[in-house]
Amino acid sequence: RRMERLIRDLLDAARIEEGKFGYRFEDADIVALIRGAIQATHSIAKENQVRVYFSPPPEPHILRIDPTRIETALTNMLDNAIKYNTPNGTVTVLIADEQGTGMVRVSLEDTGIGVPEDELGALFTKLHRGSNAQEVQPNGSGLGLYIAKNIIERHGGTIGLTSTLGRGSVGWFTLPVDPARIPSGADGV
Repeated sequence: RRMERLIRDLLDAARIEEGKFGYRFEDADIVALIRGAIQATHSIAKENQVRVYFSPPPEPHILRIDPTRIETALTNMLDNAIKYNTPNGTVTVLIADEQGTGMVRVSLEDTGIGVPEDELGALFTKLHRGSNAQEVQPNGSGLGLYIAKNIIERHGGTIGLTSTLGRGSVGWFTLPVDPARIPSGADGV
């Protein structure tokens, strides 16, 4: 499973750099995608003794997105929140409209190992891994957050992470509600 993931990440990173990642935008429910990503990471959460919580809003959040790519970004972020957590830790996924910005924000709050403050700026660059993450999970590729960042920015959103070393992190991304805010040509191959 790790080898398949590594190969997929390497191929995705190469396609991003060549401008050939390809997007297919459609109207999709981000709440349903969150549920799907949580389900896709269920076995890794169980293996790492981490509980994932999500209290979905009562109504769907229909956005103009590439569902496959957004699920990839979300799964990459969930994987990190789970793998770099503590035994019996938690990940709480939240979704909310950012008032007055025209954006929807998805946040993942974890009780994990955190990230050293001086390394936060480099987390979304290709092949970078936190120094403490390398001790906990020596086999990571350093591509997951790089891929997630490219996907979210191609959708006209932003991505980031705040962290307290030894206490946990909050990874988040935003997506525009108005499809006009998606960069032109984003759906090209």
